[in-house]
Amino acid sequence: TKRLNQFINSATAFLPTGAWDACGDASLTLEATDQIVLAVDGSFSNDSTAAVACRLSDKALFVLGHWERPIDADLSWRVSMDEVEGRIIEICQNYNVVEVIFDPFRWQRSMEALAQRGLPVAEMPQTPSRMVPATSGMYDAVVNGKIRHTGDPRLARHAANATPYYSRNGMMVRKQAAHSNKKIDLFVSAIMALSRADTLATTVAPKAAPAVQFIEL
Repeated sequence: TKRLNQFINSATAFLPTGAWDACGDASLTLEATDQIVLAVDGSFSNDSTAAVACRLSDKALFVLGHWERPIDADLSWRVSMDEVEGRIIEICQNYNVVEVIFDPFRWQRSMEALAQRGLPVAEMPQTPSRMVPATSGMYDAVVNGKIRHTGDPRLARHAANATPYYSRNGMMVRKQAAHSNKKIDLFVSAIMALSRADTLATTVAPKAAPAVQFIEL
């Protein structure tokens, strides 16, 4: 199987061949009033940092930020946390962001700084108890055509790079090798964003208290 001009071992790929592409819709646009969850999967060095939004109404995915070490950069390359924070602030100013979720590992300071600005920051540690059901939700949504995406080639590449990892808690995704140059951060962000969007979209609004009326007899 070949995707994005790279051979992929379908036996170890997380998603069935063609399933991701089938959910693509290049006509998708994100409006300022759309309610979205923004998920950030942050790194520090020799990796990539991703910011993916999921729209609550139809579970459409949008890549709103991506920082990845250029091929010609040396190993001293680092993700600019200030640049990432600035982009998150810009997204929250331009869109109706219901929640900004982070894996807090190495990004606690940024989370605190953004929360102090009034942004709706929340933690989503990438623990098995959280990621196993989130990963299962993404798989089911893609296979059954319940999500859409813009066909962004970066997200498609990261989705194709994801391989299943079976822990005692269930299935998650990971890179093909610990030090592989094939990144999956955009896809992990998409998994996180979809999971929270599903939760927030199905949260039942509190019912209004019944009106109390007094009748004089």
